[in-house]
Parts: sequence; C-alpha cells; structure tokens
Amino acid sequence: MNSIAFKFNYDDYAIEMGTGNIFQTILEDYETLGVIGEEHNKLMCYLAATSRLMDNPLNILVLSSSGAGKSTLQDKTLKLMPPESVIRASAITDKALFYMKSLKNKLLALEEAAGVKDTYAIRTLISEGYLAQETVSGGQGQSRYVEGGCSIFQTTTNPEINPETKSRFFILGVDESREQTRRILAMQRKSHTLEGLKDQSDKAGIIRKHHSF
Repeated sequence: MNSIAFKFNYDDYAIEMGTGNIFQTILEDYETLGVIGEEHNKLMCYLAATSRLMDNPLNILVLSSSGAGKSTLQDKTLKLMPPESVIRASAITDKALFYMKSLKNKLLALEEAAGVKDTYAIRTLISEGYLAQETVSGGQGQSRYVEGGCSIFQTTTNPEINPETKSRFFILGVDESREQTRRILAMQRKSHTLEGLKDQSDKAGIIRKHHSF
C-alpha cells in the first residue's frame, strides 16, 4: 500500500496523519483523555462516529456490566467529535425520534439502550434512512418526516436486546479483566503525578485538534 501523508495545523498543534500512524495517534489521544487499553474498541468507536459523514454510517452498541467503563468509552468518543454533530440523550421516549429535526450526518448517542422504548423506530431509521409518520391533530392530518443518515451509538447492561435491533449494530464488549482493572488503577495514580497534570493540560488541545480534523 502506498503511504498517504496528511499534515494538519491548528494554531500551535500539528498532527502528521499517514497510513502508518493515524491509528496510533487516535489511540494515544484516547489514552490522554483517560481511556486505557480497549484499543480495538477505541478505533471502532472513532471509525463509527466519523462514518456519520458517509452514505452508510456504522452503528455501535457497547454491552457490559454496570461500572465496566462503557460510558467512559462513549463519553470520550463524543468529546472527539464536533459538538454541533452530536445529539446526546440519557433516554428517549417512544415517539421522540419522530419529532426531531434532520439527523443527517449526526451522531445520535443514547447512554442506555434500556431507555429506548421504541426500538422499531431505531431499526427503521437505520434500515430506511428516514422516519415518516402520519398523525391527526385538531381534525387535520399531519405528516412528519425525519431525514436519517446518522450514526447511532448506544450503551447497555442488558444482553436481551431485540435480535432485530442487534443485527443493525456492531456489538462491542468492554474489557472487564483483572489486568484491565490494574491498568485503570495505575492510570488513576498517574493522574496525581506531574506527568498526569501535564496530560490534563493537553486535553483541550487534543479535543480541538480532532474537532478540526
């Protein structure tokens, strides 16, 4: 494969992007933001979130037990995306999706899939690329149309998700091993050192870099 290099400048920040190091840069930036390990999951989440700009976006469902780190993975991924592209909700009512404005090129992040009552609407949004509904208000018929073409990012502790819904997502599991727990504890200890304080000061620059990139 021929190497493709890309140099990006933002104020005092520069990033060299190429076939050999773009993924390493993403992984390092996630780690600075506080996500240790989970290399496969971090790259998959970043790719899916960025795919919101494509004709056929990818969708992510992170499944793990409570407190395993799925919300941290989602939260840091959302921080790396431009805020105007992110729609985030802890839960969503049955018909709320039909009242949204265009979801084209958006990242729709739902923090707990159990809070999504109308999985049919989610499935339709993914499969058809839009939502359409006919309603009656004051004796008059009304049509509602929501343009899709968005990436959907959900987290859940419930493994009993509808199979039809699961089939439309990449299912990711969070590392819950003892080794991962040790890495997390080591990272927490590092956050109280001078090196950890430096990482804290780097976070704002990393986030701005990815928003512009």
